[in-house]
Amino acid sequence: MLYERWHIKDPARKGELVDVLLRNRGIDREEFRQWWRGRSYSPFQMKDMDKAVSKILDAVKRGRRMAIFGDYDADGIAGTALLLEFLRKVGADVCYILPHRVSDGYGIRPSGVEQARRMGAELIITVDNGISSSEAALRARSLGVDLVITDHHLQEGPLPPAEAVVDPNRSDDGYPFKGLSGVGVVYKLTLALSEALGMSTEPPLDLVALGTVADMAPLTNENWWMVKRGLKAIANSRRPGLRKLLEVSGNLNRTITVTTVGFHLGPRLNAAGRIHAPDMALKLLISRDLNEAMCLARELNRLNEARQRMVERGLAEAEEAIERGEMLRERILVLVGENWHVGVVGLIAQKLVQRYHRPALVLTKAPEVGVLTGSARSIRGFPITDVLAGLSRHLLTFGGHELAAGFSLQEEAFEPLREGLISAAREILTEEDLKPTLEVDCLLEPEEVNLDTVKILNALKPFGHGYPHPVFAMLGCRVVDTRRIGNGRHLSLHLEKGGYLMEAVGWGFEELGWTPGRGNLVDVAFGLEEHNWRGREAVRLVLEDVKASPEDICGFW
Repeated sequence: MLYERWHIKDPARKGELVDVLLRNRGIDREEFRQWWRGRSYSPFQMKDMDKAVSKILDAVKRGRRMAIFGDYDADGIAGTALLLEFLRKVGADVCYILPHRVSDGYGIRPSGVEQARRMGAELIITVDNGISSSEAALRARSLGVDLVITDHHLQEGPLPPAEAVVDPNRSDDGYPFKGLSGVGVVYKLTLALSEALGMSTEPPLDLVALGTVADMAPLTNENWWMVKRGLKAIANSRRPGLRKLLEVSGNLNRTITVTTVGFHLGPRLNAAGRIHAPDMALKLLISRDLNEAMCLARELNRLNEARQRMVERGLAEAEEAIERGEMLRERILVLVGENWHVGVVGLIAQKLVQRYHRPALVLTKAPEVGVLTGSARSIRGFPITDVLAGLSRHLLTFGGHELAAGFSLQEEAFEPLREGLISAAREILTEEDLKPTLEVDCLLEPEEVNLDTVKILNALKPFGHGYPHPVFAMLGCRVVDTRRIGNGRHLSLHLEKGGYLMEAVGWGFEELGWTPGRGNLVDVAFGLEEHNWRGREAVRLVLEDVKASPEDICGFW
């Protein structure tokens, strides 16, 4: 058992399978039809979009130098690459700056404005940052540099005094969809610029899919169709960098899915900004030379392997500290590591959330003397950015989303912050909230485990964050055969119910704690995938969990 509880959202199975799956995700068929048709809102529905377009096109016309100030993650890198390529295409004089995670920190600061000015920039355009950068905006104004902000993060305070602030999540913006990623906002900007210039071709969606999936933006509304088309664009991409990144990650000539981007491409692009410098990833995306692209892809692959080792070491140290202490008595984990790299503390926090199912804040020493910097990951029901906002008196900086945030503080503020977080967790979270719960869409009968059902699921793809892949349950299956594969790490089962034989596999099920025996009755939770079995196309159950079958089960159990 991997989960303490399963929650079947529709145990009575009301309606056709398509309706059940869409309803469980808060969508009806007409809404989904709009996604399928490529619903796209006018970019000019976004506040200040007209001002941004006017400023940028005026700079292009007058030959004024522009600097794109991006971010060091895959979303910011993809958005910077997209805007850089577009502006160069229309003849702009443009350069870029990507901040270093350790030495520069997140977002544009006065020092970043000064760097852009030294590069000759008269206009700065931010990508994936800037909504909270009032000091940078004031510095730009004092230097006579125009500033256009494009961002997608929540507005936490007053708007920066920039020439334009384009962000669907600014408090006074009425744009219909709030889930755009940083590169998604840039895509909208390039559409607006194209419209103003009378260009008929749309910007490419491969970079949009990369950044949207890597940033875990919700795959709903506009994001759904952009990622759907973007995945095809990645598969057919002529970008040498993408081709070589697919090659080194073992995905060349394979079907490109959300998993490909989220677990193979995104982490390699992020590795540059996490433990090195993000420029390498940007150069890969915009490279037109195969040899250069292969060298960059190999180096990103090496950095990703180094990043994985850092996470493994840090996670082991964190788990040891948790197990030998009394941290699990509380409903939140707060840890400081002496030598954890700032670029991996967020990944360590995410692993801790997955293992202990409670919010986790992981901190390490910053380059500045006496300063700690950290990342937070949370669970549903504990909006971490709101919690940090309530404790902002202890913080130097903070920002993020409901389930993820970054922050910094003076070392002497750590204990007051920790106590405040523990108090907030006691007040907001219950013991029930800490029980790992698997959300199951509905029960599936054995006769429905077929290619027709898989076709239905394929029509609803891509699934991802905010639009999760379907999970089904089947009760009272008899185990016909069972074995461990992959050095014991994975579980292979053959199941029977109602005269139907089914193959099932549980990847990474070494933590299951038990192995079902032949003849046992089990309940299984699973997804479905096409699989070549004994030379023919069949359907396989991909296990999410397996339990000994009790006598009576319904709803939560």
